[in-house]
Parts: sequence; structure tokens; C-alpha cells
Amino acid sequence: MLSIAREMLVGFGEYVGIELRSITDTKLTATMPLREEFLNLHGFAHGGAVNTLMDTSAGILSMFANHPPRRVVTRSADMHFVRPLSGSSMRAEAQVIKHGKTCCLARSDIYDDQDRLCATGSFELVYITLPGEDPIIEKASHLED
Repeated sequence: MLSIAREMLVGFGEYVGIELRSITDTKLTATMPLREEFLNLHGFAHGGAVNTLMDTSAGILSMFANHPPRRVVTRSADMHFVRPLSGSSMRAEAQVIKHGKTCCLARSDIYDDQDRLCATGSFELVYITLPGEDPIIEKASHLED
């Protein structure tokens, strides 16, 4: 499952350096380096960089929460910053709260490189179907076979 999930980190996910560490159908761990260009004017992680890791983690996890896996898009997000995030990297711990036929509710917590909680958020993700063939979803669907 992890190797297929990593294939979903194309484009922006790859560009910002997100790395998936572990995944089940209910939990996901991912990291992202805290590069200088991801800092705000105060020297902390920019909220957009934090949200990128949270949303990507919740999204990929939500795809695998459905059986068979399905594509998702974020419908809504509710983020809360607990403390400024600095250091060399950040880690997301995402978990499925509830999933149904049309959407999934997931939570993502962000920790700094000293394992301190820095942000938390909940994400509502809607299942979608793309036109044509979807090779990644096709691969993921055969995981249970």
C-alpha cells in the first residue's frame, strides 16, 4: 500500500518534499522538510506549508479508507495552530475519523522535529471519479485481491 500511496505524490507533493512513512486504511504518517522558503516573515513555518502537509496526508489516507480505494478532493478544512513550528522538518499523523459512501472525515496533527504538537486540523474529503482509466486506483484496488 505504501508504494502505491507514494505514487500519488507527483507534482506539488514531490516539489515540497513530502515523504510518506507509513499507511494503513485508517492511519498515515508523512514528513516534509522545513526549507527556508517555507518560512513566514517571523521565521516560523508558513501556514500554507503546514496546511499542504496536513491536506495531502488527510487526502491520501482518505483514498485508502474506502474499499476499493477512490480519488478524493478536499471539500473543507478547519486548521488550528497550537504553537509556532520551527526546526528542520515537520511530521503529519493523519487518521480517519469516519468515512461513508460519498465522503471521508479525517484529522491531521502536525509535529515539529522535537515531537511537539504544532497544529491540528480536520478535513472533509469528497470521493470523485475521474473520466477514463485511473491506473493508480486500479493498482490500489488489487491490494485486497
